[in-house]
Parts: sequence; C-alpha cells; structure tokens
Amino acid sequence: MKKILFSIVAFVLSTICSFSQKNIKAIYNVKVSEDETLKAAPFIDNSFIEKINRNAEQQEPYLLFNAEQAVFKLNDKAIIDNKLVLITILTTPSPLYIDATKKVKFYVSENKEFIVTDSLLNLWELKNETKKIGSYTCYKAIHTHRYTNGRYDDQGNLKYFEKKVIAWYCPEINYSYGPRGFGGLPGLILELQYHNVLYGLKKIEFNSNEKISSIPENAKIISRPEFEKLDYEMRKSSMQGN
Repeated sequence: MKKILFSIVAFVLSTICSFSQKNIKAIYNVKVSEDETLKAAPFIDNSFIEKINRNAEQQEPYLLFNAEQAVFKLNDKAIIDNKLVLITILTTPSPLYIDATKKVKFYVSENKEFIVTDSLLNLWELKNETKKIGSYTCYKAIHTHRYTNGRYDDQGNLKYFEKKVIAWYCPEINYSYGPRGFGGLPGLILELQYHNVLYGLKKIEFNSNEKISSIPENAKIISRPEFEKLDYEMRKSSMQGN
C-alpha cells in the first residue's frame, strides 16, 4: 500500500509538471452488441438495456496519454442518460487513470473521498494474426479478464467472473495503453473487444494540447476489492435501514 501511495502522489506531481508537454489523444468509437445472458435475466428490463446501449454508442471515449501516464474518459460535455453508460464504457463511474511506471490504474469515487486502485498487469496470449486498422498494421492478443462486481456468495466471499478480451495492438505506436485500462502490450491498442463492447480507433492526435486532469490530493487510497466490500456493506446497511 505504501508503494501505491507513493505512486499516486507521484502521479499528482507529474500531472502538475506535465502541463508544459504535449500529449497524444486516441479517440474511439463504441459498439455494444446484445448480451444474451443479461437479456434472458427475468429481472432485467430489456428496453432499459437497449436505451443504455444506444446512449453508449453515441459517446466517443478517448485515451489521453504520454510515456508515464494516461487517462481514459468521456468528453466533459457528453450527455449521459444513466450511470450505467459510464460503467459500460469506462468500467468505472469516473475517468480511469493509469500510471505506466508503477503499473497501477485507479479512479476517484463518486463522493471524491476515495482513490480506488487496481493492478495494471494483464497476462496476454500473443497471436501471429495481423490486420490493418486504417493505415496501421495491428497484431492480435487474447486475455481472460477475471473480475468482481462487488457481489458476495453465501459464505461472504467475493464472487469472481471471467470474460474474454481480444485486443489489436500497433507496435508502430509504441505506448502500452488501451481502452478500459487494458494495456501492457508492445503497442497501443487500436481495437478492443470486451465481451459485448467493441472499441475501435476513430482518430488519433499526436500533438494534443489537452492536459491530463489532476485528482483530489486528500482522498483516501483503497484497493478495488476493499472498496467494493465497503460499498457492499454500505448498501446492505442502507437496505436494512429501510
């Protein structure tokens, strides 16, 4: 935790110092296909899910980055119908920050009280397949993403799930970033298939004047599993109170 704390502090300082440097901005399109498992659930309103997906596809999330740090976010003027749109696109309810030097990613909780951290390390299976995305030659990589959504089993253990991730990365753009905090490949991810959500590069600006926004300096640093457990306990307490 001390290493993570140092990393976050260093990120804040480097963000302040980066105001004079140019960043690279990669803008993505989003395509959301039907999730048959979710659609079949009896407690899910399919029309609501379709509305969330349509709104998600109207967004253009982007990755703003340099050699040391990055942020994956939506345009500040984006019109969001529901918080689930943010979760669908970003996987977090607020911009996702990445510290490439310390191999950590994090976001700021909605109440601004916590900086929620997670490992940036991804185990990829590199393939020999290639394809052109625009004028760039990209290579295929596959990853099995293991995650938790804050739900617990009857024994009080966090439930874990797995989803297949397919990335097409470009060694010509030698930065190890990608949508949703995925990275660690020998090149920028230009296309990412995460379950039923597909990200495709729309355009890239190599000399963007946009700066990576700073994060709250006084927020408490907490790991994602710890935060999800805390959030679960708070929601459980609130339901019991009602």
